[in-house]
Amino acid sequence: MAAEAAGRVDTVRTDLKPLIRQAAGSDVQFAVHVPHAVSSRAQGSWSRSAGWSTWHYAVRIPTAVSLSFHASRLQLPPSAVLTVRSAATTQTYRASDLRGSELWSRIQPGEALEFSLQVPSGAQANADLEIASFQAGFRALGAGAQDHPYYRALAAAAAADAGGNSGCVQNYSCAATTANTPSAQATVALVIGNLYQCTGTLLNDVRGDNTPYVLTARHCESGSYGGGNPGAAASVTVYWDAVTPCGSALGSIYDPGVATQTGATTVVEQEDAWLLRLDQSPVVADAVLAGFDARGRSVTGGYTIHHALGHDKQFVAWFGRAASVQRNQVLDTEYLSHFLEVVNQTGNIGPGASGAGLMDSNNRFVGLTSLGRGTSDPSGYESCPAPSPRAPNGSNGAADFTSLAGIWNSTADSTSTTGNATLRSVLDPGFTGTQVVSSAPAASMSFSASDHTPQVGDVLALSWNAPGATQCTASGGVSGDGWSGTVAGAASRNVTASAPGVVSYHLQCTLSGARTVSSEISVNWTGPAPYLSWSSSGNAWVNQPVTLSWSANVSPCAIEGGGVSLSDQPASGTTTTTQSTPGDVDYQITCGAGAAEITQTTTVSYVTPGIDFDVNSTDRRLGESLVLKWLTYADSCTPTGGQPNDGWTGVSFVPRAGAEQFLTTATTLGTFTYTLTCSAGSSSVQQSVTVTIENGAAYVSAAVNQPTLTYSGTPADYVTFNWTSNLSNCTPGSQPSLSPLTAGTPMAEDSVTFDPTAPGNYVFSVTCTSAADPTLQAQTSVDVSVLAPPPPTASMTITPATVLAPQTFTVSWSSTNARSCTLTGEGDPDWSALWTPDASVPSTGSQTFTADHPGSYTLGVSCQSIDPNQSPAAAQATVTVMAAAQSPPVAPAKSGGGGGGALGALELGLLGWLLARKRTQNSRVASPAIALYNAAPQPER
Repeated sequence: MAAEAAGRVDTVRTDLKPLIRQAAGSDVQFAVHVPHAVSSRAQGSWSRSAGWSTWHYAVRIPTAVSLSFHASRLQLPPSAVLTVRSAATTQTYRASDLRGSELWSRIQPGEALEFSLQVPSGAQANADLEIASFQAGFRALGAGAQDHPYYRALAAAAAADAGGNSGCVQNYSCAATTANTPSAQATVALVIGNLYQCTGTLLNDVRGDNTPYVLTARHCESGSYGGGNPGAAASVTVYWDAVTPCGSALGSIYDPGVATQTGATTVVEQEDAWLLRLDQSPVVADAVLAGFDARGRSVTGGYTIHHALGHDKQFVAWFGRAASVQRNQVLDTEYLSHFLEVVNQTGNIGPGASGAGLMDSNNRFVGLTSLGRGTSDPSGYESCPAPSPRAPNGSNGAADFTSLAGIWNSTADSTSTTGNATLRSVLDPGFTGTQVVSSAPAASMSFSASDHTPQVGDVLALSWNAPGATQCTASGGVSGDGWSGTVAGAASRNVTASAPGVVSYHLQCTLSGARTVSSEISVNWTGPAPYLSWSSSGNAWVNQPVTLSWSANVSPCAIEGGGVSLSDQPASGTTTTTQSTPGDVDYQITCGAGAAEITQTTTVSYVTPGIDFDVNSTDRRLGESLVLKWLTYADSCTPTGGQPNDGWTGVSFVPRAGAEQFLTTATTLGTFTYTLTCSAGSSSVQQSVTVTIENGAAYVSAAVNQPTLTYSGTPADYVTFNWTSNLSNCTPGSQPSLSPLTAGTPMAEDSVTFDPTAPGNYVFSVTCTSAADPTLQAQTSVDVSVLAPPPPTASMTITPATVLAPQTFTVSWSSTNARSCTLTGEGDPDWSALWTPDASVPSTGSQTFTADHPGSYTLGVSCQSIDPNQSPAAAQATVTVMAAAQSPPVAPAKSGGGGGGALGALELGLLGWLLARKRTQNSRVASPAIALYNAAPQPER
């Protein structure tokens, strides 16, 4: 990346480990939220050339496997282009890609992004980019990529593609038929807030009015059952027609060529169903509205098309007749869930298939994916089909689909934010009683604006074409702008606005057969944008003059900070200041007034006069490279000394330019001193380095800061590996492989820092190669032993252990050598606000409860070891609540503890669906109908 090479990378030092650990239990989540504000007016740099202004910025979140961003404000003049590059892909955005003034970017592989915002220089004041957050991926996207190493460590998997279950994944294109093609064209991939990935179905309705409804799983809202974020619909990105030709390696929905659209509204939340209405009609011409059957008839065979792991469309054929089962509280909610249990005959499912449709033999939608069987396969995919599959019987299912018939009229989920709205009330608003609907092609229309960020007073042209439309109705806009009313099916209309703000223009066109097609455009009307450029040298020696420069399109300007206090300044100018003591000084300028006021701050770091002067090695073998590096904020520097005729004394110096370097070759035997004398004003500083040039044997020696340590999962585990060589090009490494925490090109005398991810024996090595003779090498290594920590322990007590209602009691727990704890056990439902199974709690804590309902309740805690290879520790205790009329016996509290636990490490790891496993186990107690369900489904993706 060009910006990275130039040293302008904004590195976000976020420890992704705890964020990944928290997200690892969700199979629809592939990235974590990293708040980091960026503004084109405050970060990065602007340059001008040939009438164009370009903003440059680069960001890096170390170890992220992918990056995306949420621009809370993006203002692009008509000809402006925002280009975002990763190491492998390039994405471009224009004003037409925005939803209002917001943008949820596409996802790009790698840990760094380079931004380039290009705009005509005369329109620079109207260009603005404000990024609120980044989304750092930890699950691999697409073929050939690897999951985050910490994510892999949680699952004790060596690589994301090491699993055997991916071998039976069925590319949809290899199973495509004339009959199932409409279902495929109705199947879409969904990305919610650039954090969660699921599958959805574009669904028809009884009226056949072409409303773009998409049905998916409600747990895709936030990665957990019960939804919790209906507003996430606005951040939903739909990926269309992501298919791979049969015989080719399965592609990814994140490939740049896949068509997308963003924005939707939550229409119905009910149980694990989430019905969305897209903000506009499908942006592809071949979309199909899938038919459905809500009668609840038996389903034999059938199939599912889905986007597991963010790949292109995949296919699963189901065997035998689906088993109709009811499970109580299996989704951690109060309602009885109605499922269709299936067994795979061809293909399989994996993370990202959540919400995918179960299509019956008539190619109609009858259910959506809610639960899938747990797997320890590192690929994430579930079990391959058995050679001779058995029909579903309630205990052998590969997946559970929430039945469309079971939730058609349901209002059982009291947590729904859409009140009494049901799927039937939306999909059959006339309550005709129709429960079977066929698929139909989705009509589309084009709707465009000549500018998406016009200035108030400009004339904006809105153009549209709805093929086959008899008439269209325009709505929205602002009063008196000439937009609303009846219009033709293809035309153009000019509008204007008198005040700044985001304005939505809606268009609905009537087609034959009572169908409609609609689209919406959001336009960000702007006022005259105040512009201000405010800069300084950024760094200077104390007592040396610093020039502050500004240029604005509004005035007057006032400047404050340090010893500066100026008012009534013109729209552009310069001023000189200084500081007598080291430290950072903020200089703030404010130009204009009222709505046109703009303020910016520039910081000058005043430092004690000095030079950081270094060499790549003080011992150089004849013919090897000799690199001098220095950093100073002086006004001028004079080099002296060095080898004869090596060019050192002719080095030019750029004042206050930051880090600089000089590259030469060791050509003369002997010892030489390189000196740099730098000055600014009356201050002068001199630094020297001495280099010995010899022709001895090639060598490299190495050491570590701690050859033995006990694993703690903290920065105390970091191992610093340093070396010295008389050769030039040195490459460090480790076995097992670890990514270095420190970046940069290693030198002949250097060090790197590694973070062992688990106990074990590590070998850190370095290989150095001659610059003069690439066949000449030297190598050495150092062994490091990372010892396993003591096993975790957990203990719990309940005091008193027996109480009369409505007395109180206290549950206390503690642990050692644990990184986190979660609650277990079942209590009185009235305690759910304080005691929720699988909820995270501190390693030591207590809760006090009021005992209202008689009964015996066993509560517990499970604490995960700081060592990902160790089993958790568990403890539990029982409280007996007696009716007030009873006499409580005296009995000690039951407690337990120790270093072990019943759950294996994989159940707590990357693919370990502990949350749903516990919920499913709990449901076995409440529902005898599934007591034999020994292959408990897990939350599907």
